[in-house]
Amino acid sequence: MKSSTSIRRKVCVIGLDGVGLRNLRNMLGVLPLNGINRVVSKGFVSSFISLPPYTPCAWTSIFTGVNPGKHGIYGFYKVSRNGRITVNVSTSYDVKYPRIFEILGMSGLKSVVINVPLVYPVHELVSLKNLVVVSDWASPKQFIYPKQDEDRYREYLVEPPHKWASAVNVNSYVKAVEAFLEKRIDLYYELLEKENYNLFIIVFSELDWLMHRIPDIVMGKQMNLVYKVLALIDKFIGRVCEVCDLIVLVSDHGFTISRLFIGVNSILARNGLMMSSYKLNIDKLFHRQQPKKCDVGGKQGFNYITSRIIRNLFEVISVVTRKIVSSQALNKLEAIVPISTEIDYSSSKAIMLEPANWGIYVKEGYVDLVKKLFSNNRFVKKVLHREELFWGPHTQEAPDLILVPRDHVFFDARIHAEPMYLDYVSEHEPHAMIAFYGDYVLPATSMDNPINVSIYDLVPTILAYIGLPIPRDSDGKPRIEVFNVGFYNKKYDYLEKFKMLRKIKQLKIGKGGKVKS
Repeated sequence: MKSSTSIRRKVCVIGLDGVGLRNLRNMLGVLPLNGINRVVSKGFVSSFISLPPYTPCAWTSIFTGVNPGKHGIYGFYKVSRNGRITVNVSTSYDVKYPRIFEILGMSGLKSVVINVPLVYPVHELVSLKNLVVVSDWASPKQFIYPKQDEDRYREYLVEPPHKWASAVNVNSYVKAVEAFLEKRIDLYYELLEKENYNLFIIVFSELDWLMHRIPDIVMGKQMNLVYKVLALIDKFIGRVCEVCDLIVLVSDHGFTISRLFIGVNSILARNGLMMSSYKLNIDKLFHRQQPKKCDVGGKQGFNYITSRIIRNLFEVISVVTRKIVSSQALNKLEAIVPISTEIDYSSSKAIMLEPANWGIYVKEGYVDLVKKLFSNNRFVKKVLHREELFWGPHTQEAPDLILVPRDHVFFDARIHAEPMYLDYVSEHEPHAMIAFYGDYVLPATSMDNPINVSIYDLVPTILAYIGLPIPRDSDGKPRIEVFNVGFYNKKYDYLEKFKMLRKIKQLKIGKGGKVKS
C-alpha cells in the first residue's frame, strides 16, 4: 500500500459491471484471484440495492451520488412526451448533475475516467482541462481525450465486442472478449502509472457481457470461460493496490437466472395500448442496396413505384396477419422474411422501451388502466408510480410506472413475444456490491453492527476522504464509520456551479469557440 504524505490522497474506483456480491463470491470460490481477494478479505465489503438494476442509470447514480430524479438518466434512451411519445439516444448532455470526476475538476483536481457510461460527446463534460477520458463501450466512436493522448494511444482504440446477443459461437466470443481486454489493459496500465491524477475511475464491462452470453457462469459453472478475463482484471487490481491510497470495488447490479418472462409490449398490444407497424425491406428482398429512382419524363421510375405498391400491399396483409397468426409464428416469420416490426410511438398509449429499467411510459389518462393490467399479474411483485422510486426535478422524465418482478422473472419488450413463456437466461438483479480497501479502512469483520450502504454513498465518502466538501443535496452520506480516522464533512452546492459552467460552455460553443473547461 502506498503511503501518502500529501494533503490530497490518491483514490481508484474499479467498477465490475454486473458483478454482485454473490456473483463475486462464486468467482472467488473457484478461481485464484489474489488481488480481488486482498480487497474483499482485508477491507470493508457490503451489498446494496440498485433500483432499477440497469447500467446507464445505476452507474450515473453511483458517480453522482443522487437518484435519477436528480440526474435525469433512466436508460440508454431519453423519452419525451409532448402529446406523443418520442425517443432519442441519451448523451452526456442529458446527465443533469455533476459526476464525481467533474466535482473534482471544479475543485482543481485531476481524474482519469475509463469506460464510464455517457461521456459522449466529451465536450459536454465540465472541467475538461482536469480530465483524461477514455470512451465507454456504448459511445458511437471510440476516443481518448485530450487529443494528444488519443494520438499517443491510438493503437489501443479497438472496438469493444459488446454485442453478446448476436454471438453464435460461445468459444469464439470468449476469445474476442479476451483479445479486446488484453489489448486495452496495456492502455489502462499506461494511464495508471504515468498520468497525474487524484481520482482514477475504470469500469470493466467484460464480465457483464460474458455473464449475459453464458448463463452458467452466473450459476458458478464453466468458470474456465471467464478465468482469463478475470485474471487480467485481478492482476490490474493488484497493481492498483500498490499505487493508490484508497481502492473501491463497486458494481452497478448483480446477475441471476431468469426462468420466466413476461411479454410486456405484447400484453399492451393485446389490450389496444401499444401500436406497431410492419416494414417490408424491399432492398433485402431483391438483394440490392437502396432502391434507385429512374428519371422517366420527370417522374419517378419503375423501381420506386413497384416498391411503393409492394409496401402498401404488405401493410394491408400485415393487418390481417396479426389477427390470425400467433406471436411465436410472427417471430419466426421475421427471422426468415425481409420484414421488421416497429413500435408506432405516435399512436401508442403505453410502451416498455428498455426491459432492464423495468419502466413503462404511459400517455396521460391511461396510467390507472396500465397499472391495473399488471397489478393482476402474479409474477409482478408490485407496480410503482415513478414518484414512489424517484425524487427531484427530473422525475417527470422517468417511466410513469415501474414493474418490480418476482425472483427469477424478467421482462421482454419484443412486440411479438408471448405474454408469458419459460426460458433459461441470465439477467440483471438489484443486489450490487461495494468494497473499500486501503489507508484507514476498517475490515468489516471488526465492526459490531452491519452498515447499510446505499448506491449514493460512494461520492460523499470519497470526497470526505480526499478532503473536499460533500454535495449539499446528495442522496447519500459519507461512510466515515468505515474508516478509523475522522474526515472533512462540510457541504457545498456543486450543482449550481455545474449549471453555470454548462451555460458558459454552451455560449462558447454557440460562438464557435474552443471548449477547454
